[in-house]
Amino acid sequence: DECSIFDAHIPTNSSEFMAPTSSSSHIGNLKYLHELYIKSVGIMFINRRKELEELRRAAEMFRNGNPVPIAIIGLRRIGKTELIQKFREERSDILMPYLNIQGSVSSPEIFAQDFYISILDEVAAKSDISIQKAGSKKEVIISLSSALGEYFRNHSISFIQTIDSGDYNEMLKAAFRAPEEIAQFLETKFIVCIDEFQDLEELNTFRFGDIFKIMRSICEKQRNSTYLVSGSVISFMEKLLTSPNEPFFNQFRQMTLSCFTKEDSFEMIKKLLKGIKIDEKEVLLIFKYTLGHPFYITALCERIFLETDGAANEVLINYAAVRETVDKNGKINLLFKYIFEESLKKAKRKGHLRTILLNIADQEGLTLTRIAESIKKPTGQVSNYMKSLLRTDIIFEHDKKYYFRDPLFRFWIAKTQLGKDIVLERDTMSIDNYICDLKEKYMRASTELGRAVETEAAFYLEKKFGMALGRYLKGDIEFDLVGVKDDRPYIFEVKWKTKAAGYSDIRKFLDKVDRSEFAGQDPELFILSRSGLTEQARNFAVKNQIHVLNPSLRDEEKKRIKAV
Repeated sequence: DECSIFDAHIPTNSSEFMAPTSSSSHIGNLKYLHELYIKSVGIMFINRRKELEELRRAAEMFRNGNPVPIAIIGLRRIGKTELIQKFREERSDILMPYLNIQGSVSSPEIFAQDFYISILDEVAAKSDISIQKAGSKKEVIISLSSALGEYFRNHSISFIQTIDSGDYNEMLKAAFRAPEEIAQFLETKFIVCIDEFQDLEELNTFRFGDIFKIMRSICEKQRNSTYLVSGSVISFMEKLLTSPNEPFFNQFRQMTLSCFTKEDSFEMIKKLLKGIKIDEKEVLLIFKYTLGHPFYITALCERIFLETDGAANEVLINYAAVRETVDKNGKINLLFKYIFEESLKKAKRKGHLRTILLNIADQEGLTLTRIAESIKKPTGQVSNYMKSLLRTDIIFEHDKKYYFRDPLFRFWIAKTQLGKDIVLERDTMSIDNYICDLKEKYMRASTELGRAVETEAAFYLEKKFGMALGRYLKGDIEFDLVGVKDDRPYIFEVKWKTKAAGYSDIRKFLDKVDRSEFAGQDPELFILSRSGLTEQARNFAVKNQIHVLNPSLRDEEKKRIKAV
């Protein structure tokens, strides 16, 4: 039962993708950005077979009396919403209300009502009842519940009375109790889908308590309702779900949604550019610029489709990459601008944070000391700044050095000077200048993690070992590539430095494995080092049963990796 790419609307004129003209629209207009994203729903859901199958199994366990809450974690616009919506389409036997809470957390009262309306909406949809929504949220609740029958009308009246009491704790508890109560009445099951789950944290500013504690106190007792949530602030979501101090510690099964593999990206690109002449070399170029991120692929391909005369060449692809990323009306630019403004809107000392981001964009891998020196501030003060930036999830810390999570976002930060509008003309010289920097400084394997090269190495290793591989990030544990074969974890460390991997590299790798969830699962361990290993490192690796792959990268191996 494979998931194919769905047919998608391909635009025939550029006006469909013109951004709103006012600055307020294309900085903070979440609705517009969401519409851009939803236009790509059909085309972006591709080859999430593994994740979809996991959701199916969880649903079967739930039907058999064992609720399995699941949290989908991944970068913004990586396809979390599409996965949820595809799963919802499949299951007619389970009620699955859906709520993207980004517009619902202005107050506990607003959230409670939107949550309740999503429950009623789903019941009405499955009952083929259509209601025209008008008036206040309370009026919508009354209209929906009245159409559904006496039980729902009485239930909603009780709920509205709780809302009118003004007691935030009680209204939230009433909202979270609703799915279970209604499920019992209908003798059915609810999987409540909440998008951008981390935004619930904003409700805690109202100082009524901890929203997550309240939610768990109600939901942990429920047997006929469970939750499927998604989050794009990776560090916050992982802390929420894995820290022993958090209410939802070990309560959700985590699912990490990564960028597409090379093969899946190629399939998506060819589908989007159907009817356009494009060679494999040009398809690979699009993949390298986007690193398999489905939203970026969609943006580039749409621009190529709009600008082409029937064939896509390297010049056009270069133009599309730069136009979509830095031009003021580019889809990727609009997304990045929104992410940046949203991430820093509540932060103090924005000027210092902006300067720090520019410094890291110019040179990744800076230490706290180097950053403090560059902005001429004490390390203690800068440490607090870095904690603020880490909470935004724009950057992350690895071996006491700081990196951007997204190389293309790093390029955008540097080139737009943190969101300054650029109007890009189709001028060969200006495009070439951008592309030169994009290729040489931002998209190459410029960090120890070597993301771009790892992607190609992953393709080679997937073929070699016959399994799917992807990056792994959970808490403070990060592995370059992880896969499962015959129920056994395979963990790969990829070193793409110009010097040989040393003893400390192997030691750190083993320490990470020992601290990870794979520690007791007898994992197969591998290291692939561009420049080989020192003799001490090799002996230590062999002693600890780490397989050393292509330590000297012989010519034929270089060709194989380059070929893919």
